[in-house]
Amino acid sequence: HWAWAELWTQDLEASFDFYAATVGWEGGTWDRPDGEYPVFLSDGEPRAGLVPIEGGEWEPGWAPYVGVADLSATIEQAKALGGQILFQPDPQVDAGLIAGLIDPTGVGFLIYQLPENQR
Repeated sequence: HWAWAELWTQDLEASFDFYAATVGWEGGTWDRPDGEYPVFLSDGEPRAGLVPIEGGEWEPGWAPYVGVADLSATIEQAKALGGQILFQPDPQVDAGLIAGLIDPTGVGFLIYQLPENQR
């Protein structure tokens, strides 16, 4: 299932301005235990998140999240099919329910173990 998308950017303000002018999204934030999380909103509904990155840390771009029922099984299946692990689940990040993968063609994406009621 498609779960979420984030824009990883070095310039939050320019990103907000561009998407506001292009598709009519507004900027907003969600309060999280680790601080505010910038989001794009449309008609008051969240559409995507924004992650500020520093030069060289990650490449700017869209990061798609695919929801899965079993994160560990999906990681093992991806490896068996020629995928690579970009980063393992981290208990410090969303209860460790997110991992980064790279498909056999070199495209990166994230997987997110959906809560039971969203599967």
